[in-house]
Amino acid sequence: MENMICACCGKEITIDQYRVYCPECKADYHKECWMKNGGCVIDGCKYNRKPVVGICPNCHTPLKKEYAYCTRCGRPTNPLMNLVTYPNGSRFYVPNTEAECAEKLIGEKSDEFMKDFYEMEVKKLKPSWSFPAFLFNGFWYIYRKMYKQGIALLLFVALLINSITFFPEHRFLSIPVTVLLFIASGIFGNGIYMRHIKNVARGALEAPANLRMDYIHKHGETDKKGLAIAIAVCAVLLAAFVFLAKSVI
Repeated sequence: MENMICACCGKEITIDQYRVYCPECKADYHKECWMKNGGCVIDGCKYNRKPVVGICPNCHTPLKKEYAYCTRCGRPTNPLMNLVTYPNGSRFYVPNTEAECAEKLIGEKSDEFMKDFYEMEVKKLKPSWSFPAFLFNGFWYIYRKMYKQGIALLLFVALLINSITFFPEHRFLSIPVTVLLFIASGIFGNGIYMRHIKNVARGALEAPANLRMDYIHKHGETDKKGLAIAIAVCAVLLAAFVFLAKSVI
């Protein structure tokens, strides 16, 4: 790969350094040179200007000039910082490929999931068994922010439980269908999750670089609050179901 040379100081930009790629004239810079100069050094470039300070360019919160990052949203306070390419490992590193976005979207146990995804996608070893999807069914899907699938599965399980209770003559059919539903969830859970992550990763790459991590935090990782709400709602509905069953039977 060709070495990158800073247009300001003329020195090489190594792979582990923060750098800026000017979107107008395509010049490369060290982050420090870019910020110190107040933008691009190339005459006629629209980024050859001094930055505006004192207010967050993302959430518009008034800030003191010495704050490098917004105290409210955590993003860089200087508009020129939005063009910085952060090295991997930095807390402000922005993923630039589908695989990197997928790792950020998965969050916990990303190495484990990415290994399963690789085997399913490249080695064609489909499906891949998921114990969490088997044991927790719709709750696992909600926890992983697959809300449509999770709600659909919980409703289907609730329907089967109702049929077992109120139509005992059909238990020979309802019970096996319920068991098969849980098994199918375990068998196809990782595959469904992989397709979900790939779709969301593409959406993250379409977002502006300075807003990409916000998109990932919103649509990826896990939703413990949503899981707690789902459990609470199901607990209330279960209590109502038990009360109704005792009244009817």
